[in-house]
Amino acid sequence: MPAEIPAPAVAAAWIALNLSPTNDLPLWAAHWLAEGEDGEHLRHLAGLSRTEPREIHDVQQSALADCHTPIPTAADAAKVAFTHLARLLLNGHLSERALLNDLHTIIVRTNYSDSVVKLPLAQAWMLDEEWDQGWGRPEEQIKEAVHAACQAQLDHTSRANPT
Repeated sequence: MPAEIPAPAVAAAWIALNLSPTNDLPLWAAHWLAEGEDGEHLRHLAGLSRTEPREIHDVQQSALADCHTPIPTAADAAKVAFTHLARLLLNGHLSERALLNDLHTIIVRTNYSDSVVKLPLAQAWMLDEEWDQGWGRPEEQIKEAVHAACQAQLDHTSRANPT
């Protein structure tokens, strides 16, 4: 089953965290165009090849501006990225190990910001050590804890942004 195409806000979050998904941006831009977004830079990005990372990097912020999506602060980006990762894991597009690796990277990139480490998903970030070192809970219980933290992140986001 293919992974979902994230919203422009998710791409902006990854860029803010210096984790730009350069290889995926042209494909995502093409989907955003198909969904009704438009703009010169967005069309240019959608036409680029994965083999043009410098050009993708040069146009990514302007293309997101075409989508009316500014680059957020690192702390705000972490919130968006955590919610996206939680959704990916719960939809079967990401493994627990991959999520824990990404989680660790994001927390480090935000310099252990209080607002980030207090988020529900951040509560799982040390589980990778428990898993890697072989102490503590069995692997299945660690996976259950990761899933619970993901659900808590989505619940938190729903409460913070009611529709």
